[in-house]
Amino acid sequence: GGYYEIDVNITASSATAGVIAFQLFKNGEPIPGTLMAETLATAGDYANLGVESKIRVCCRGDANISVRSVPAVPTATDPTTPIVTQVPIIANANFSIARLS
Repeated sequence: GGYYEIDVNITASSATAGVIAFQLFKNGEPIPGTLMAETLATAGDYANLGVESKIRVCCRGDANISVRSVPAVPTATDPTTPIVTQVPIIANANFSIARLS
């Protein structure tokens, strides 16, 4: 158990223009505040996405941490209306976990 810092950096594209998005998950549940989304103006454009998060793992416990593409993101002006995302093509990804305590 303990506290951990997670850093994720992704360079991605898509075969179609539109929004690409990723999020961190802990034991299959989205980690709040870790949604990464960018709008690609043209198919084949690249975007750099990144996030840093601190998580707690209970004593003598473990956690499954993953990064996943997400199928939709909330619209900024109307969060109840989702924007469907495009299938991302990952060119490069870095994922690090450091124990804080």
